[in-house]
Amino acid sequence: MRTKMRKQWLVLVLALAVIVSCVGCTVPRQESSSGSSSSDELAAPHSALITFPENDTGELTALTLSEDFQFIQTNKNVQASSIVRYEEDKFLICHYRNLQILDWNSGQVTELEPLGLDSCEILGTLDETLDMAQDSWNPTGLCFDQETGKLYVANYNGHNILIGTISSDNKFNVEQMIVSEGLISPENVALSDDGTRIAVADYDGNALFLFKSNGELLWKREVLLAHGVEISGDAVYCTSLQTREIIKFDWDGNELCRVGHLANHGVNAYMWPVALELFGNRLLVSDAHTGMITLLDKDLNYISAIGTNGPYLTNWDYPYAVLAEEDALYVTDTFKNRVVQLNLCGDLVAYAAQDALSEQSFDHLDYVPEFAYDIAYLYEECDEIPVDFCNPFFSGGKVVGGFSSVWYVQDENNMQQIKMRSYDQRDIKMFSNRELYAMWATKIQANNYEFYVFGSPQNTMVLFFEPEKSFGGILFCQDAPFLIDNCLYNSSTYERMEDDITTVLSELTDNFFAQVNQGQFRYAAYVDTMLPYYNKILESGSDKIEKDELEIWLNNQASQSAAGKELMEKILAGNADEDDLSAYFFRNYTSRDQNQTILENIFLRTFTSSQQQDQIKQIELESANSELYYPDHGIEDALDDDLDGYAAMLETEPAKFTLKVSGGDPVSFGSVFLQWESDDNFATDYTISFKCDGQEVGSIEMTNQESALQYALINNITADEMTVTVRNFKGENRVLLRQIKAWEWK
Repeated sequence: MRTKMRKQWLVLVLALAVIVSCVGCTVPRQESSSGSSSSDELAAPHSALITFPENDTGELTALTLSEDFQFIQTNKNVQASSIVRYEEDKFLICHYRNLQILDWNSGQVTELEPLGLDSCEILGTLDETLDMAQDSWNPTGLCFDQETGKLYVANYNGHNILIGTISSDNKFNVEQMIVSEGLISPENVALSDDGTRIAVADYDGNALFLFKSNGELLWKREVLLAHGVEISGDAVYCTSLQTREIIKFDWDGNELCRVGHLANHGVNAYMWPVALELFGNRLLVSDAHTGMITLLDKDLNYISAIGTNGPYLTNWDYPYAVLAEEDALYVTDTFKNRVVQLNLCGDLVAYAAQDALSEQSFDHLDYVPEFAYDIAYLYEECDEIPVDFCNPFFSGGKVVGGFSSVWYVQDENNMQQIKMRSYDQRDIKMFSNRELYAMWATKIQANNYEFYVFGSPQNTMVLFFEPEKSFGGILFCQDAPFLIDNCLYNSSTYERMEDDITTVLSELTDNFFAQVNQGQFRYAAYVDTMLPYYNKILESGSDKIEKDELEIWLNNQASQSAAGKELMEKILAGNADEDDLSAYFFRNYTSRDQNQTILENIFLRTFTSSQQQDQIKQIELESANSELYYPDHGIEDALDDDLDGYAAMLETEPAKFTLKVSGGDPVSFGSVFLQWESDDNFATDYTISFKCDGQEVGSIEMTNQESALQYALINNITADEMTVTVRNFKGENRVLLRQIKAWEWK
């Protein structure tokens, strides 16, 4: 997303002079540009090198704050996803719904209106399967050609690249539109130095496109969730948000190399590498989720990295784009609503924003998050949230915050992602907020109540749940809260904000239970409690939420998984009970339905009034015939939480095994879960029978099973022993079992 500039080579003396002027930086040795193709030579017409501090481990670091840094106040919000140089002291920025000029000296932000979207020249072949009219103006990435004055816009929902000029009366006159078969959602665009090639990263199309300037498609390559793109004299670079890699192609579309893996820090570690910026022989990669800006050479070899997301002036909050110039770097710090200027050493020199950020800190300005795990996907352990909140059938493990989700983690090989909520077209406007990135979760006290609270430093929306009596939903704060040392702070002023949240939560909870205690149906009491609260927040009367609108939204959010939809239908019919809620959690435990969400979890608990953490208890089992197993493959391998090993029975006829309740006291069996060795080896037909004091007390038939994951809902049979007798197998004709668990439902 850089401005394309054609400059002449500058002499080595000038290059060294500019580098030395960057106080505190070391001066790297520069080789002559002639006769060498080394990636360390000065390979593009720039007079300086980026010289971040050494960071050979890829650790997250706070920025260094210059002593004389400046604040440039703007007249409008400068939330941006892309930035390019336009004129001297002026930049072009965009953010999905707007295109603006930012004057760096005055702070003036001017809106640019697009003209000619319906009348411009179309280059390429229009994909008739796409709706070209819906959200036709959706600018996400920019490239500007200084010599021709042409602006190139990646128009996300328009499914095209727009090319035009900016008039003196602040209009973006669209002259041409590049379209192509399969070009779905262009996220970013880059232009070659000679202006003859246009590279496009297509996010939903999972592709990198290379066009001629006349719109002719040269080639297309698969890049999953393509996002960042850059182009040099001999290569095209693209990032994948699916594989978290940076990929280099030659001009013919041949892949040359790729680097990157999914992790929250470290060399070649990326969570969300959204942007690329080529500067001389260096490539910058901006990772929005970690806040790390990585410096690579043109062959994708790691050099250094700076930055991390956090609450302070010297932290980012979603750095989405980088522009590199002769003497400075400019970063769009998206959710801090600012554009930041760094020198080439990575020191914070100035920032432009509508509101100044507080320089206050709690201990110091160098905030760096601490990670409890070095596991991909994960941010920090949410040690105040019990694992059985996510699902009462979970045992052991941890709850860890990710982005827009939490993870239930038993070990590196057994992790389950649970999204926070659903985002779709049925969202009410006030809930159509950006996602809860960089999730945190904590527990707070409010008068006589204790709440689990889930939030994000980029969102004023938080999720809450009171587990003792079951009440939860969505709350709105005045500002996005940061969680530091299990305390909530306002992300703008850094003031403690628990008091504001707890006051509202207490009032809502008191109101809800007052209606329930008077006999009100819990679902109706919830609507009557939350509707006035939401409408009080809305400023405009035209934005007020109607009762039926809120009910439709609630029903949708509570019906994301198949089990949730079934339970919600029972709730609305007035015949759902605690066993139905237990069955819902058990189905999601066994199916690992990726559509379930924390908000669905909260709503279904609220509407059925059950504290399932206290209702469900795992039954401790032990073998009654351990001699029937191969050495080192006893039934104990199927009774622990570790899925690495498995129980392997001898070839017996019939194939059956018996488990006893540890301690010998009878318990009420509510459910049984079996995970066989693999989808190549599992039982298809079998009987689970139960005994108490040696007497048969019940059984359940399992037939026509089609996968290794199987579960049985038991009608509360009280027993001290259970036997599994298998009649038919898929694969080997013997019991090969990775896990078996049983629970009682009190």
